[in-house]
Amino acid sequence: MDLSNFVKEESDLVSNLDKWMFMLKHMSKLDKIPTIFNQEIFKRIFKISEVSKLTEEERMEYEASLKARWDYENAIAYTEQVAREEERAIAEAKLAAERTKAEAKLAKAEAEKAKVEADKEEAVKKERTIVLAAIRQLKKTGMSNADIAKELGLSEGEVEEA
Repeated sequence: MDLSNFVKEESDLVSNLDKWMFMLKHMSKLDKIPTIFNQEIFKRIFKISEVSKLTEEERMEYEASLKARWDYENAIAYTEQVAREEERAIAEAKLAAERTKAEAKLAKAEAEKAKVEADKEEAVKKERTIVLAAIRQLKKTGMSNADIAKELGLSEGEVEEA
């Protein structure tokens, strides 16, 4: 297709093909992007066109400004990343401290439970010792195993074992 045959004006552009043809024919004459070219692809093409028109010195300045902007954006992104990592490290340290505290409480509770169990076992042993002593004393008095069992609430087998 010959661009010289394309005669539509900006107000007559309907399809994307019309826009492309108009852009290709008039790009060298346009100082700014027409409002009808609101799609991202056209904006990018006009940006490239503007850069290609720059002198060597202007292009070097443009590239330097781009590099400075990219450096700045990268510095901001890096700072944000470091801040997120620091926040994560602080949160992990707090979590570890809470976990340690919870583990200490659990260990203390388990120790108290073990002490209660040991005290309970000790009380059972003392009670058993007292019962055995009572059985021996009652046997010395001549009381029968059946009477001792009845008096102490034990079975005759338990009295015989003592």
